[in-house]
Amino acid sequence: MKKRIKFMIGPIYNYVRKASHRRRYQYRGYYEKLKVMDDTIFYESRDGKSLSDSPYAIFKYLVNHPEYKHFKHIWSINSSGEIDNVVAPYKGLNNVTFVKRHSKEYLKCLATSKYLINNSTFQSFFIPKDEQVYINTWHGTPLKSMGYDIPGNPAQSQNVIRNFLSADYLLSPNQHTTNIFLESYKLKGLYHGEIIQEGYPRIDSTYHTDPGVFKSLLAELALRIDPNKQTILYAPTWKGNSVSKAKNDMDQIIRDMSYLKQRVGEEYNVFIKVHPFLYNEARKFSEIKDLLIPDAVDTNELLSVVDILITDYSSIFFDFLVTDKPILFYIWDYQTYKEERGVYLSEDKWPGPTLFTIQEVSAAVRDISKISDDYTPVYQAAKEKFTAHDDGNVTPRIVQYIFNESKTPLNVIQPLEADKKKILIYPGGLRNNGITSSFINLTDNIDFNKYDVSIYMNRPTSDEILKNLEKVNKQARFLFRDDFAVNSLYEDYRDKFIHHSGAHTAFTKKLYPENAYRREFRRVFGRTKFDYAIDFSGYSLNWAKYILAANANKKLCYMHNDLLSDSERAINGRKPHRRNLRGLFSVYHRFDKLVSVSSGTMELNRNNLSEFAEEFKFDYAMNSINPKKILQLGSEDYTLQYNEINKVGIQEPLPNNLNFVTMGRLSPEKGQDNLIKAFAQFHQGFANSKLYIIGEGPLRMHLEKLIADLQLQQSVFLVGQLENPFPLMTKCDCFVLSSHYEGQPMVLLEAMTHGMKIIATDIVANRTVLENGRYGLLVENSINGLTDGLNQMARNELNNKLDEFIPEEYNKKAMETFYRVLGR
Repeated sequence: MKKRIKFMIGPIYNYVRKASHRRRYQYRGYYEKLKVMDDTIFYESRDGKSLSDSPYAIFKYLVNHPEYKHFKHIWSINSSGEIDNVVAPYKGLNNVTFVKRHSKEYLKCLATSKYLINNSTFQSFFIPKDEQVYINTWHGTPLKSMGYDIPGNPAQSQNVIRNFLSADYLLSPNQHTTNIFLESYKLKGLYHGEIIQEGYPRIDSTYHTDPGVFKSLLAELALRIDPNKQTILYAPTWKGNSVSKAKNDMDQIIRDMSYLKQRVGEEYNVFIKVHPFLYNEARKFSEIKDLLIPDAVDTNELLSVVDILITDYSSIFFDFLVTDKPILFYIWDYQTYKEERGVYLSEDKWPGPTLFTIQEVSAAVRDISKISDDYTPVYQAAKEKFTAHDDGNVTPRIVQYIFNESKTPLNVIQPLEADKKKILIYPGGLRNNGITSSFINLTDNIDFNKYDVSIYMNRPTSDEILKNLEKVNKQARFLFRDDFAVNSLYEDYRDKFIHHSGAHTAFTKKLYPENAYRREFRRVFGRTKFDYAIDFSGYSLNWAKYILAANANKKLCYMHNDLLSDSERAINGRKPHRRNLRGLFSVYHRFDKLVSVSSGTMELNRNNLSEFAEEFKFDYAMNSINPKKILQLGSEDYTLQYNEINKVGIQEPLPNNLNFVTMGRLSPEKGQDNLIKAFAQFHQGFANSKLYIIGEGPLRMHLEKLIADLQLQQSVFLVGQLENPFPLMTKCDCFVLSSHYEGQPMVLLEAMTHGMKIIATDIVANRTVLENGRYGLLVENSINGLTDGLNQMARNELNNKLDEFIPEEYNKKAMETFYRVLGR
């Protein structure tokens, strides 16, 4: 009953109670119904907190040149008194409008403006239209690590990458920043647009701002400025790991600036410009009220009146290089910051001294002439490397190229690699299971010289997922689904209905909201095109619907198991996969290929599921393995692992015992209850035998009770999930797989790679992997069959029957089947 109520009122509740959902619904309406308005430019800088940076530089140029008077300019602004002074000069212009961020008018303008210019990111509901031109100017040359180079969860940069993929143009001031886009954000091989490496429009403002006029503006903002003194600006970077959790460094900033002002205040004006993420916190402190530069003030105009810049890891120092004035790097937390965030340039390449105490900073200010002379060679080298294009005329070059379609040659990079095929793949949840192992192995084996691989998944939310994510080949990129889809209320209900009932009938097929799913793909991937889109998990309509909506030439869905049996599998009276799989079955006909993981499993799935798709769509690609890694993990020190499992009463496999091991999820289809019962019979004749069961799952309590009922607590051990199971496995004499059904069991391939003796139930998947008994003993899928296999092992009857498994040869065949289903 609760589920029905949630189904009925969920979308309406979200609309009424949650502003973020309401914005999405409203934006979707404007996006679908309103046309794009030519000659309209929509600007946003720093989430609407200011008119600043390169968007402001482009705006000023267009407004002040009559040949562009036909353009209508719309600025996104937050409601703030501080921005009024910047906005005031433009309010009287007929072709300039200001809209409040998040308002209905804001959403309309975002959905209908021809040109969109942002120096950071639009929010996660933004979707580019084909008719729109999105220019992302970004906001600085990076010193600190960016994108996938930032330590920790890689999903923290997802909205940035999403915006980049949506942009037609990215502005880059230098090759270093271009490399950050291509490598650190992994745009190389995927980004469809152009990177214009011609300098930053915003730096033009430093060249062209009248210092006297600007000092008067600062005085009007109630800042204490003496026009006869030189000016020091302290501009530390943001030290947080997310926008909502910026560290509060204000106590240190206030203490340091008070000291500096006491020491040099007679000769210098001292001002503070904090990062926008810290500004609202900073303005609460009355002690710096007359030193704190308002967030609405354009930083590059401000730099025109600065004589000495003090900073840490902020990109502001790169812009300041064009002034030829001195820079001091006050990095009191350098070691911590370097470890937590990372930096791209070694200290010897910084165009100024690195200082670790405020006393050193004060002394450096008093000795600034000598410091300037000492650092001239490094300063000039940095200037040549990072600001070579910044000559004060960047803005007209950019404007003419984008708005006039000027043929004047500029330094434009198009990162798309036409010679590589682009794969988009959903790997599943990256939990500890066979599908995850198979996927990780695939990324280790795929030929990255021929394929560009993007991995599409939810944000990682646990250490388990993050650890598996770390195991994925670094040449692949992760693209995370970071928020809710931009649907209408009606589309939300249709989506819910399809998840509940599938799309089996003519009526439900009409309800399938394909346009909503395509819009969601566009939201996440912008204008990106793929050659192949693959649902590698193959267990959820929730992800299959987005793979099917991908802008891709060919769409494939994996089938890792006997899926009809899996859909009917019951655990504690429930069938956990039934609804998901039945829903997935109903869209099988939309895929180009349905890929089982062995030829035998393909035949089984084709026979069982032929009503859902044409027979020719069923194919197979064998799971690949990583023999080198498997063997390396098996050779790791067992002592540390044993110390952990011994804490919970698990005995070490001893050489004088007969040790059996199995591995897999504790779930009905794995047949561990049959194996335990078979082992109980076998154990009566071999008292020195032990059985180790590696894995976790919903049947743990049931299996614990079974072990206790059979009085096998000292002989059968539920080991649990192990980060590296191979040292324990290889200490055992024989691997046993008791499954009732499988797709292509990775555990068998791993055991075979280690040269272990194997007993497995005679089911289609096991028979295929073991090649009808060539590499292991196949036994009847029953308690008696397993007992007989254990006895044969104990009597050494397997020694001369099995062939040697050569994993490299197997792997070559496996990858050939993968490339074949792609249609290479």
